Amino acid sequence: MPQKRLTLCRLHRGGIMSFWLDHCIHTSCLDSTPDSVTEDLWSILDPIPQPNADTPSAFVARGDTVRVKNFAFFNRPEMRQLDWPTRTGGIRNQADLLIVEHCRFDSVSAAIERGEEIRLSNCEFHECLWKCVWTSVTGRLEARNCYFDGESGYAFILAHDSTIIESCVFGCNPSGHFVGLSGNDVQVRGCRFGPCDGNLSTVYVYPRSNCVIEGCDFDGMEDMYMLLEIDVACEETDFPPIVVRDNTFHQFSVRNSAIEMWCVEGTNGYVGMLDDNTFDIGAGIGIPGSSVSVSGSALMRGNRFEEIRPEGTADVYAHTITASGTLTARDNQFLGPGLGAATNGPPFDARWNWWGDSTGPYNASENPKVRERKWAGVCSFSHG
Repeated sequence: MPQKRLTLCRLHRGGIMSFWLDHCIHTSCLDSTPDSVTEDLWSILDPIPQPNADTPSAFVARGDTVRVKNFAFFNRPEMRQLDWPTRTGGIRNQADLLIVEHCRFDSVSAAIERGEEIRLSNCEFHECLWKCVWTSVTGRLEARNCYFDGESGYAFILAHDSTIIESCVFGCNPSGHFVGLSGNDVQVRGCRFGPCDGNLSTVYVYPRSNCVIEGCDFDGMEDMYMLLEIDVACEETDFPPIVVRDNTFHQFSVRNSAIEMWCVEGTNGYVGMLDDNTFDIGAGIGIPGSSVSVSGSALMRGNRFEEIRPEGTADVYAHTITASGTLTARDNQFLGPGLGAATNGPPFDARWNWWGDSTGPYNASENPKVRERKWAGVCSFSHG
């Protein structure tokens, strides 16, 4: 098949760079700069718009496997056109597999647009004005050791089934989401979010099965709608569609809840599991469930809640806004001050947790003598 010659790149060292992109089994676009070199010595791909050009992208990737390594993509102000979906300024991906390593995307409208499988490692994304990495509607993403920061329209990342986001750092997207995921076998592990004074939910997930958010730090997230927004088409099953485990939520303020786990309206069943998470120095605006809000059946084990305000708002809240179910809490620590747990009707089994006193939580009728963490509503609790 004939090769296609592209001349849309300019090296910052002063020369014009032309490279070939073919339709064969494997294509590589590699700069000779070693991985260890500082970013100011990377080759810069600066798209040069041609007369009547519809796609002033750095290049279009086609074929079986395309690998891009050691480049910096930068758009001049006149190239940053948000109202033209085809004007990406980065990579328009039509390859079966796109591998991007040690690259920097700076002030592009869309850094990596579409694709069924994208693998990123050690890349940086700054000010992606429209989006950073969006796969196709069924596309899979692997992102490891990457950095995202700056205004990025709707979201830094949108991806689907079998996506893995691992050891990435997300700075701040003040007007949009950080990550949006859906499908089966989605994993977010060992990532750091913040600090940020933002707007929409940090991470939103529509999990189907076997999804995990684990070992992440959410630190200094202020004025967020939520930190984790989890909406599930719930089913009656013994296996949680998502497990949120061993994460830290520190010094946050939210306009709803830090974690919202809801069954989609019209469905009932298992919405998810929360294990060994820490919530400390957090605040809501008075909506019940400053830390956790659940509509559906869920299991909470080994979580810790401390210094969550306002005192009159429950840290954990079970409700029937979208679905009915039972919230079961075991081996959690509800530490001062104020209301620890509440329900507006659905059963909340809160036995065998620590409430700051050996007699259990304060309740005006059930346990009036202690003045530690409180519970309200139809809860079952134990001493200790």
